[in-house]
Amino acid sequence: AHLEAVEEASAELQALRLRIRVEAGERRGVLRSARRLARDNPGDPAVGLALAQAALAARESRLAVDTLERTVAAAPTDPEVHYMLGRAQRALADADAAEAAFARTLELNPSFTDASVELGYLLLDTGQWERAEALFAPLARRRILTGRDYALIGRLGQVEALLGLGAIDDAKVQLGRVREGQRELGSVKRIEARVALADGRPGDAVRAVRALAEAEGAPVDVRVLFGDALYAAGETLPASAAYEGALADDPAHPEALLGFATVLIRGEKYDEATGVLERAAAALTERIRPPALRARLKYLEGRAALGAEDLATARESLEAATALTGVPPEAFFYLGEALSETNAREARAAYQQYLEREQDGALANRARRAIR
Repeated sequence: AHLEAVEEASAELQALRLRIRVEAGERRGVLRSARRLARDNPGDPAVGLALAQAALAARESRLAVDTLERTVAAAPTDPEVHYMLGRAQRALADADAAEAAFARTLELNPSFTDASVELGYLLLDTGQWERAEALFAPLARRRILTGRDYALIGRLGQVEALLGLGAIDDAKVQLGRVREGQRELGSVKRIEARVALADGRPGDAVRAVRALAEAEGAPVDVRVLFGDALYAAGETLPASAAYEGALADDPAHPEALLGFATVLIRGEKYDEATGVLERAAAALTERIRPPALRARLKYLEGRAALGAEDLATARESLEAATALTGVPPEAFFYLGEALSETNAREARAAYQQYLEREQDGALANRARRAIR
């Protein structure tokens, strides 16, 4: 109202109005207006924040980072500038720089809760489960005042960190502490599905996210999670459809590509799977993901090569996979298969490592027969 009442509003007020438009979900023309305001007010920190926020909303991450680096130089002690820089660097897949920016934000303002939340999400992205759990746990105990429900954010972040640590029972306990009135929230349903998958209950996972995944405009991440649940429940064709639908909207989504490749390998379409895995490898250079996802990529590369009878490539990929954190136990079994014709001793050792991890796994009987 003030802007409409004055002929010449200050650059700061114009910048705030642009940021409000971004927060309200408006996209049309906002970045163009922010560029024009920045051109007319070079070096103004408030204008720099507005341009960076508009750039992030438009997925112009490089523009946001470049703008914020200049803004940091102009306002080095402004915690919001460092916070926005962290968000931009995370979007640009520069995990180390993003973590440093969020840490600097919290040095300048330890009560900047959104920076704590973003740092926690970054730690989850990079597989730093223990640090993430330690950060989210205090948030889960916070009283709800106004604005964002940080207690719920903290609880769900803690659950995700516990799943990463393999503490499934602890994750179930924390999920059980979510208030009854929050159980139908989409964010809760997504975590509920992840817990069910980790707990070997794929049917419960399917039920948890089916409505979310089948709703019009469902987020890609939700549709990929639905595909994972369907595949684990043995519904291969619907899982494939879920992955393909997700990839139609985001062709470089790493989890969707790996899920689709898994379906192709199961269908013995090894050449097609190899092409999808090449796309996944490229996507993982551009997006921040935990080490376990790279381990899964190498494992699937080995499976595809083994199916195509390219034993040398299979051995190389599976040996690389088994050296990584979070590798699927099945990688050791298939490494044994790849080695069985050329190195019986190492093949036996690989089968035994699989059995140590999956004594009652789906491949356990085959592994036992192989080492007799």
